Amino acid sequence: MMKTPTTEDGLPTEDSVTETLRALLAGSRARKRAAVLRAVGYTRVSSPMQLEEGTSIKDQEIRIAEYIEEQNWIEADIISDPAQSGRTGNRPGFRRLRRLVRRRQVDVVVVDRIDRISRNLFTLLKFIKLLNDYGVKLISLRERVDFSTIWGQLVLYVLGALAEFYSSILAQEIRLQRYYAARDGRLSSAFRLGYCKGNCSSCTDPNGKDYCPCYGRPDRGDGKIRVLHPVESHAVRLMFEWYATGRYSDSDIARRLNTEIFTLPDGTEVRFRTKGRPGICPPQPFDKDAVRAILNNPIYAKIVTYAGSDAQGKKRRKPVEFFPGKHPAIIDLALFRHVQAIRRSRYHRSRSLCTPARTYPLSRLVFCAHARSPMRGISTGGGRFRYYSDKLCRQRLPKDQWHQPNVRADWLEGQVQALVTRMRLPPEWRERVLTYLIYDEGVAEMEYEKFLIRERLRRARELYDEGDYTREQFERVRAACRRDLAALTPTNTPAGQEAMTLLDNLPLLWEALTDEEKNTLYRLILNGVYVRGKAIEEIEPRPPFRALLKEAAARLAAEGDTRPPSLMLNADP
Repeated sequence: MMKTPTTEDGLPTEDSVTETLRALLAGSRARKRAAVLRAVGYTRVSSPMQLEEGTSIKDQEIRIAEYIEEQNWIEADIISDPAQSGRTGNRPGFRRLRRLVRRRQVDVVVVDRIDRISRNLFTLLKFIKLLNDYGVKLISLRERVDFSTIWGQLVLYVLGALAEFYSSILAQEIRLQRYYAARDGRLSSAFRLGYCKGNCSSCTDPNGKDYCPCYGRPDRGDGKIRVLHPVESHAVRLMFEWYATGRYSDSDIARRLNTEIFTLPDGTEVRFRTKGRPGICPPQPFDKDAVRAILNNPIYAKIVTYAGSDAQGKKRRKPVEFFPGKHPAIIDLALFRHVQAIRRSRYHRSRSLCTPARTYPLSRLVFCAHARSPMRGISTGGGRFRYYSDKLCRQRLPKDQWHQPNVRADWLEGQVQALVTRMRLPPEWRERVLTYLIYDEGVAEMEYEKFLIRERLRRARELYDEGDYTREQFERVRAACRRDLAALTPTNTPAGQEAMTLLDNLPLLWEALTDEEKNTLYRLILNGVYVRGKAIEEIEPRPPFRALLKEAAARLAAEGDTRPPSLMLNADP
């Protein structure tokens, strides 16, 4: 054994220490080279269409598995993110990959292409930093660049920036395509329950084979304009009809749909189901979320919506533009409006067959006069006793400081109803009030629906001028538009004529309304009812109704039946 050189004091020399460290490091590198590396592959495609064509998940997995085998590494796992956008890092598979890195369960990450990791430069660089912090190597099969070197990192930054640039340009093009498609009245390519492409002879719809009676038969459409699905459209219609009764919740409808049996023309019986997502999730039974999404979607009333993105590029959650659709309607617009009115009137209250919700005609209109805090409707005794209660006061203050007791709902509602039903509407007001009874947004909503019908007629005229419509087709559309325009005027319908008669007798009208309809009218007439103790202190009317309610209060006082509440006549609009 070679003796280690030492100094006069018996300590190792500087050169001997350097040689020893060099030998130890060389041994460590040799042991690391000899160790078998654990490799994890990662694959991603950005849309359901790529699951079957183009750079599919399967193709990426095959190339990654072959490369790992060539390197004699251990294939720990291949993680996939099907139908996931590369513009966000919040993907299930990508989150799992990052967890494996942090737990030191991977030595090498292999991808088919660098943009499979992310098309957002910040997300990509953040992931690369994570790999560097934990000593994990990144391999991209297409680029074949060593990203651990300075030049490799430069190439990585350039590739990441190009990927983000391409993604932004592509997203802008897709937004434009969707906007022009919506303006033209065409539904997006997403799978919509209730509709299909009509390509029956070559059907690939998830609810086609062994479910649709038209599967394998001659085509019913050209694939561009959606047609009614023979089974799904029936399920959608049932959802709206059941909900319009006011007796069902979303969960009730889901349960009933899952037990309902639909009989095909050949006598075969099938159960309703969702479409699912091709290659990701097969068709499933309905749940309340699926029912909610359908009941809130206006496409079933032949309206195409467009949401787009805001100025910051964030996708809007609610549509901002509406266009008349070319696809057939499953329900009429009146039924869709009625369902939306019921949903808005329920707010946070659930209504089901087992636990029906209790409505309060003065909901969102009663306030504590002391603190100006809202009072909510509550009930006891299984709904036999109803009250309006200042919940905020009771939550924030100790019991000895509560300033507003509960007020009996039947008494309070009777006082307000006695005042409102004494109004006498001028003749010119009746048609406007009738419009608000039928349309949630009143005249504005009626005019907007007239605009949609005129747009449909304008589009039909363009198609006729371009030769896509025959004279007969154009005349048929024009006649239908004229009928729809006439039907929008409330006084032209039998129900409107009956309602006009009731407007001459408001007490009789109020008796015919449901609590939800009363609440809608009260919110059109009043801004608030202010209560102090067990009495009404003031009622604040909306500006157009101030004079009418002042006259009604005088009539009520003249009748001598009760002391009318004072009105807040100088309230701001």
